[in-house]
Amino acid sequence: MSVTLYYGFAKFNLIKKTDKNAAMVKVAVIQGNIKQSAKWDKSFKKLSVEKYCRLSDLASRDNPGLIVWPETALPFYFPVDQKFSCIVNQCIKKSRAAFLIGSPAFKRDKGELKFFNRAYMVNEQAVITGKYDKVHLVPFGEYVPFGKYLTFLGKLTAQAGDFSAGKKNFIPLEFEGKKAGILICFEIIFPDLARKFVNNGADILVTITNDAWFGRTSAPFQHFSMCVFRAVENRRSLARAANTGISGFIAPTGNILITSGLYKETFLTEKLSCLKMKTFYTRYGDLFALICLIAIPVIFMINIDFHINNFTSLSVVDV
Repeated sequence: MSVTLYYGFAKFNLIKKTDKNAAMVKVAVIQGNIKQSAKWDKSFKKLSVEKYCRLSDLASRDNPGLIVWPETALPFYFPVDQKFSCIVNQCIKKSRAAFLIGSPAFKRDKGELKFFNRAYMVNEQAVITGKYDKVHLVPFGEYVPFGKYLTFLGKLTAQAGDFSAGKKNFIPLEFEGKKAGILICFEIIFPDLARKFVNNGADILVTITNDAWFGRTSAPFQHFSMCVFRAVENRRSLARAANTGISGFIAPTGNILITSGLYKETFLTEKLSCLKMKTFYTRYGDLFALICLIAIPVIFMINIDFHINNFTSLSVVDV
């Protein structure tokens, strides 16, 4: 126990010291607080876009390098829907910052129409510079496992859509000379996804989500808590934009810098450090856990063998 505590304090102080000397980037997260019942309502589409633009305009006064909107913040296909995409592009140009925007997307693949849960990186000239399609989809929420064969099964959430998984290349999206590893919704609970982005050069981690499904339960708090682990495991700052909350920022040490309240229309801005170090976990993943998993039965078998031999020796002596 004492060794663990000493290591923890030593590492914590080292990271804090490194953190102070690291390059910084200012990031703003936008929390639109759009009700799930109104999110895909066509009559509410314009009001939703205008709300995000208004909050981004306020956030831009702090001169952030990146402004982050939540998962599927745009209730239309960006940039296909030119009418509403034009409004968003004007907002971006006015803000003079890069934007990370959640939007549904589609493409034709060998005659088949596929839909994606996507995050676009857009520069300050409103030019799309990169995109990330969600890889780890929610079973029965975003797709039905073996849906072609189990046709009697349906989705738990009718509005979620039938999405396809994106390519598993985990390439960070660039902005302002920095790179962001993107995790959409519950991808944040999978440690291996975050470490792949960091191994590919991510300076910070960004997660976007829509937790309106959870309502006023403990789920939004549990979902947010996962961000702390991903930040500590990889020694990376993390920004989170959630439609109805909790939005916030986490330091590489795991310290929660600032958070929003639930079901509040707001924005947050914070300076985040961009560390370059790679932890043992980032480099090797669950290697230590696998070694422990193998070692435990081996030690158990050795222990049983020792007791058997010892018992046999005692029996021989007794005879």
